[in-house]
Amino acid sequence: MKRMILAISIVGIILSYMALGETHVQANYENNPPQSIKLDNIFTTPAGSDSTVVQNGATKKSYVQLTPDKGNNKNGAIWSTENNTLDLTKDFESSMYVYFGGMFDNAADGMAFVMQNDKDRGNKIIKGSGAQMGVWASDVHYGPFDGIQNSFAVEFDSHYNDGFDWNVGWKIGDHLAWGFPGQESTYKDKGEGNRILNHNNVQSIQQMSNDRWHSFNVKWNAATKVLQYSYGDIKDKVGDETPVVLPVVSVKIDPQTIFGGTDVVWGFTGSTGSSTENNQVAFAKVPGLVNEEATETVTNSSGDVVAGKDVTGKKVSLGDNLHYKVGSKYTSGKQDWENILADFKLDGDVTYKPGTLKVVKKAQDGTEKTTSLPDSSWSNKALSKVNLGKLGTYTTDANSSAYITFDVTADKVGMVKQSEAALNGDNYLTKTNALSYEISQNKAPTINLADAGKSVDVTEGDAYKFNGTWKDVDSDTANLSYSVDGGSAVSFASDVKNDPKGQNHNYSSTVSATSLPLGTHKVSVYAVDSDGAKSNVETVTINVATAGLLQFVNIPTTTSYGSIEIPAGKESVDISRGNDWDVRVKDTRKTGSHWHVDLTLTEPFTTGKGTANEHVLKEALVYKTGTSQTEFTVGTAVKGYDKTTVNGDDVPIKWADDQGVLMVAHSADYKGAYAAKLNWALVDAP
Repeated sequence: MKRMILAISIVGIILSYMALGETHVQANYENNPPQSIKLDNIFTTPAGSDSTVVQNGATKKSYVQLTPDKGNNKNGAIWSTENNTLDLTKDFESSMYVYFGGMFDNAADGMAFVMQNDKDRGNKIIKGSGAQMGVWASDVHYGPFDGIQNSFAVEFDSHYNDGFDWNVGWKIGDHLAWGFPGQESTYKDKGEGNRILNHNNVQSIQQMSNDRWHSFNVKWNAATKVLQYSYGDIKDKVGDETPVVLPVVSVKIDPQTIFGGTDVVWGFTGSTGSSTENNQVAFAKVPGLVNEEATETVTNSSGDVVAGKDVTGKKVSLGDNLHYKVGSKYTSGKQDWENILADFKLDGDVTYKPGTLKVVKKAQDGTEKTTSLPDSSWSNKALSKVNLGKLGTYTTDANSSAYITFDVTADKVGMVKQSEAALNGDNYLTKTNALSYEISQNKAPTINLADAGKSVDVTEGDAYKFNGTWKDVDSDTANLSYSVDGGSAVSFASDVKNDPKGQNHNYSSTVSATSLPLGTHKVSVYAVDSDGAKSNVETVTINVATAGLLQFVNIPTTTSYGSIEIPAGKESVDISRGNDWDVRVKDTRKTGSHWHVDLTLTEPFTTGKGTANEHVLKEALVYKTGTSQTEFTVGTAVKGYDKTTVNGDDVPIKWADDQGVLMVAHSADYKGAYAAKLNWALVDAP
């Protein structure tokens, strides 16, 4: 029997350990956040915190150093002051940047964004393990539930922990997740091993400590009680790979259930264990500090009717003049918005019109001040650091709004995609909206108004009817409108077919009497084609006057002529009118109206009427004007006075002593006192 002997050779492996001292390497972006605000009187650090607020005077950038990357087992916390808490009955938004150093896989453990109403409020700090990140309860199996009470947290976890992160899995790597640190249901203690943290909406980041700043934005909707947060990379330099932007996460939060109220402090916590991490936070927007309405608009600046019409999302015609307005209005806040500088780049095929660049500021009392800026302010179609001053209500020198305005000309057919403008102040950073519009080859229509340039009289209560023609060479339809005194446009013909194109089309319409009160008005008519191009504007002046009254306001029942003795040798002599001839007319009709007086002798001059001594004068009444003379005969009207309306004042009917209605005595007449009847008729006619 043979025996086989197996010889096993064991090679001993001797491992040699070298103790390495702690080494700190300066990263490219350490202590160098993106554009951020000053943090004066906004945050406070509780006793025992390893956190500090850094105000870098050289770079004018401020940030929170939450945990340093020197030394182990650091615990950081920074909370809003009581003057900067969150009122959850109102909407808010906060924008910030987070940085986790440049230790890559060697970094630990991370930090958390926290909203809380713990009994210690701004004095709260947790001294625990790195896995707790200064907010979660103990990670010890069946340990105390000593996380921050009445709180909500979004964790930025840069290190996998076998216990807390067991349900996440090590393959996920660095991640974001949210939870309620003060609730026992947030943790799981089953069987043997470490405590497990229940993670909600886990989002993998792969590598967090990569020497890059990352954006973090939080929005709260008070009506729906939903908090949204989003995280993304920032492209720091040319050649960077495409930044990673994670989907927005929405969390339903009942403030009374979670926080026990609607007033909460907020801030960041962080911690390290045996490894270190340079955790930093910078802020662009702190909730409630400044509330404003930043806007960017482009409007049509041509024509006295459609000037100011927003062209965003619409077409403009080649060669159109456009008006840009960029800036903001302060609405409320806990501080004035200090030292605002605006950066703007003019995009698209448009050309700035020299001499139009201005800054328009409105003071708190409503007065406006316009300052012209030199054309040299532009550099390659860009404006840099235009000083808009201060907006707010806390100091008297703060304005309520400030805008940059200027005009451009549309140069080339195509889309204009105008980027947003940056408005950066010491304590608040924001951007306006972006917008776009299309420059079209389309040619604007033309319009003709029959009464254009005229002055037309209209009686109060009457409408004004107008007509004319319009023409368009390339659009399918047009909308015709008018306005009164530059007011809102009134469309009187919509989507009128332009068939055939390039030929005149008739139109007519009416301005209602209710739109034309007493006085003088300008009625403007224009057309806008289906591509949004506006025609010329034709205008007529309308004079509206009351229908008025034409009446005698004074006419005596009796008038007299003086007594006269006919001198010897004369056949006749004129008798002057007495002083009781006071006849007046009131004419309140429109200026330029006409009237005259008809005089009719109804009974001749008679004395002793009905007696045996009755005598009648013949050719006794005449009307003289100039060198002409008309004798009155019974029943025949004589035009005795005419007038053109000037105003509503009383018009006296009077003549020179040797003119007008005169009595003539003849030498053959019988001596006596004579009387006659003369009818006065007021005629509305020339």
